[in-house]
Amino acid sequence: LNLKYDKTKDDRTIIILLQQNKQLDFIAQPYRPDVLTGELSVVIINGIPLYGIKRFPGIFSEKSKPIYIKFANLPDAIKKEVDILETFFLKKFGVFPNICRVDFLKHDIDYEILEVELIDPDLFFRYIPENMKEMVTFMIYKSFVK
Repeated sequence: LNLKYDKTKDDRTIIILLQQNKQLDFIAQPYRPDVLTGELSVVIINGIPLYGIKRFPGIFSEKSKPIYIKFANLPDAIKKEVDILETFFLKKFGVFPNICRVDFLKHDIDYEILEVELIDPDLFFRYIPENMKEMVTFMIYKSFVK
């Protein structure tokens, strides 16, 4: 189910659907209007940030093209947050996730983490920069045969 709830409207039908489908797992994400200007995602494999992707709503449905960004060219605030996140993973779990995607959104003058995606089977690999495909494929393989 893909439901959009607007707290300013009467959405009783959505509440009823949620109540009727209690057996399903749900994820609730707040909507930020800033997402229309694009969010920045960082693909990380085994604790190594590989590249950034600027992506927009409708990337699959409207075929909007993502924009790839070398990790070194991402804003310093994002690189700093990735470092902090990596430290957190090591302290909390003792390892990095094999593969993850960290989504950021520009908020006022800084960036905030929208989500750390660990379970999406795609993890945005439908779109890998051409010049990174061989390395990303090798890194994915390596992450599962340690």
